[in-house]
Amino acid sequence: MQAEVHIDDDQLVTEFAERMNGMGDGVAARQAYREAFNRLLSQLTMYPVGGPRASAIFESAAKTARLLAARCLPLGIAVTMHLYPLCALQCVPLPRLSSARFKRAMLLRTIRNRGLILANAGSERAQGVDQPLIATPAAEGIHIDGTCEYMSLASVADIVFFMAKLAIWRSEERRVGKECR
Repeated sequence: MQAEVHIDDDQLVTEFAERMNGMGDGVAARQAYREAFNRLLSQLTMYPVGGPRASAIFESAAKTARLLAARCLPLGIAVTMHLYPLCALQCVPLPRLSSARFKRAMLLRTIRNRGLILANAGSERAQGVDQPLIATPAAEGIHIDGTCEYMSLASVADIVFFMAKLAIWRSEERRVGKECR
């Protein structure tokens, strides 16, 4: 499915821009963005089609980004920042019969079915930051310590891609952690 220009698309983008211009910051703005994004989902290809070729995935995403940017540049850029990690996730080569490939397929299905917005916090990590993010196993999942200077769509994202250093637990710490639960 490819993004095509329709009169309704113009109206949706115009309504989106007008609504966001009057919102400012905070919870109401995030909720307005979410609702407007979901309306766009019903009309546009916000999740690029899968396929065997990375170029087909990219072209699907690029058509949507171009369509939106032609009508509202900030919205086009925001959606591009959502599409970028999604395209990268789809294109990473993985062995056919691997658990990683299955987990990726399940994640992509969940993203599409639930209309989730992705964010990326990886750019400064590639530059060698003095204080990397630290991931520590915790009873409720994983605890992340640290900050990122910039994260696209940070205030509205459902899923954030980032790189973190895994904290190494000594056996005594694991034992104490289990006893405290």
